[in-house]
Amino acid sequence: RSFNIQILTPDNVSFSVKDPNKEQLESFLETNIDKYTVPQSKSITYAVLQPEMLIDGVESDDSILEKIYDEKIYDTAAIASSLAGNIYGLKVIDENFANSVNNITRFYVMSKNENQKFDENKTYISSFLFSVKNTPGSLFKVMGGFATNNVNMIKLESYNYGADFVITQFYCEIEGHPDQENTKFALDDMDHYCSKVRKLGVFEKSPYRVRQ
Repeated sequence: RSFNIQILTPDNVSFSVKDPNKEQLESFLETNIDKYTVPQSKSITYAVLQPEMLIDGVESDDSILEKIYDEKIYDTAAIASSLAGNIYGLKVIDENFANSVNNITRFYVMSKNENQKFDENKTYISSFLFSVKNTPGSLFKVMGGFATNNVNMIKLESYNYGADFVITQFYCEIEGHPDQENTKFALDDMDHYCSKVRKLGVFEKSPYRVRQ
């Protein structure tokens, strides 16, 4: 293989080159968009909590409130439940404080044993993890199963995992209990179109949601 070097200077150019205008640049970019686009990638770190990793019970640490009470520290406040304040005879300065009235923190109670209580007079929320089969329209059909059985889905989040981030897993919450008839039919459709379904838990619907 051989090559030679040619030195090009303005004196060797017999024509003038003008700077492109905005329209020309935009036209060139649209024509060659694939050369200037990089596929978006996402890296997610998961923390897996197995049932055998759970302990039977957790004691609430009210040491800060106890210290305020014992040492009679009057220029210090602590964030805690009203029950803890009653135990140590502390004055409640403010309740339900937040920078937004819709700022809600949800606490989940985890247990080794599944909560199977069901009361027809109460409303529930059920949570699941599922992966759809690698067929066209699988997710659409899963969603259709909830719609046709009048089950309201209130949360749906997707997570990509695997070496190439091509496998998708979904986290969803629905209004209903697995023992309710319409929810059973919807879950049957989910089992049919999903490659994996895992029930995470069921909890009673908060009165706060009813007021919304």
